[in-house]
Amino acid sequence: MLLPQIAAAQETAGESAIDRRLSLTRSTDDNPFAIAAHKSNYLLPLTVTSNSIIEDGQAAEIKFQFSLLVPMLRGIFDTDASVAFGYTNQSHWQAFNSKLSSPFTETNHEPEVFLVVPYRRKIAGFNQRGAIVGISHQSNGRTPPFSRSWNRVYVDFLFERRNTYFSFKTWYRLPEELKEDVLQAEGDDNPDIADFMGNFELTAFHKRGGHSYSAMVRHNLSSEQRGALQIDYDFPITDKLKLTAHLFTGYGESLINYNKYVNRIGIGFRLSNWL
Repeated sequence: MLLPQIAAAQETAGESAIDRRLSLTRSTDDNPFAIAAHKSNYLLPLTVTSNSIIEDGQAAEIKFQFSLLVPMLRGIFDTDASVAFGYTNQSHWQAFNSKLSSPFTETNHEPEVFLVVPYRRKIAGFNQRGAIVGISHQSNGRTPPFSRSWNRVYVDFLFERRNTYFSFKTWYRLPEELKEDVLQAEGDDNPDIADFMGNFELTAFHKRGGHSYSAMVRHNLSSEQRGALQIDYDFPITDKLKLTAHLFTGYGESLINYNKYVNRIGIGFRLSNWL
């Protein structure tokens, strides 16, 4: 997914969205308390899903995500390259399910450290503007047999063409030892997760006026044809708040449900996007 440290907060006439975001990020270098947005930050107070995470779960639930970034190093090897730490939390909340005491059914945590390398290169009419190389741990923080986690190294290539931006992210899952018993603490909680979460993620973002449109496609590039599609539309309410409509269909919406096909639609509010 395209990261906001090299993406736009908003359009500016005659200025690349990526250049603008780089300028905004550099402005925080002298502030030791600076924390920036990383991936999308949103609250969907009403979503409807086709496949509840828990038994007797309701189709209607709240979904939200917050994501932050802390710059660590800049000017690596006397270049514009930089290192940052990111953390993303995504939660599912059965807030309307009073029979089950309105539980949080799943929370996924993703800390990551990555190197951002800006550059310019023309490829087939697109401007390639840089790459991100990182290592990520994603987990739901639960104990066996409900524990789910994986570790990845990834590279994310960034492109732009006028007001449209693209991120092509591919990864390699770091292997873990297989478990002899699903209840033991050490070992692989989900050895087939890459079969459902795929091998790459392609994201496109387009902005026209105050409106923005994004689409994400994920796929495993195998005969099973497993993957996911996510579409979001943002409508401006104020300069800092947007009304958002959300659609997800496919595998891997949450770690606990990574191997179940899920459809979800929702409406809510977005504070920041990955662009």
